[in-house]
Amino acid sequence: MPNQGVWVGENRKLAALGIAVSHGVSYHGLALNCNTDLGWYDHVVGCGIEGAEATSLSRECHRDVSIEETMPKMVEQFASVFSCDVA
Repeated sequence: MPNQGVWVGENRKLAALGIAVSHGVSYHGLALNCNTDLGWYDHVVGCGIEGAEATSLSRECHRDVSIEETMPKMVEQFASVFSCDVA
């Protein structure tokens, strides 16, 4: 199975996605690194993959990318993909 999540290049993970079903209830989640302190990831082997590292939108865009900037764009794309109104 290929590496799960959103990857940049060969080994930089930008986002994690998850879905599970337990006792007939579905759960889902998304973790997107906007301007995360990536130093925290120095203490873990991300996804159990040696050599993989975490990255963020700020690092990849070479500027500060805040959650406040990112969320409206994510909501807009979610509404477009799923053809729904998000209030």
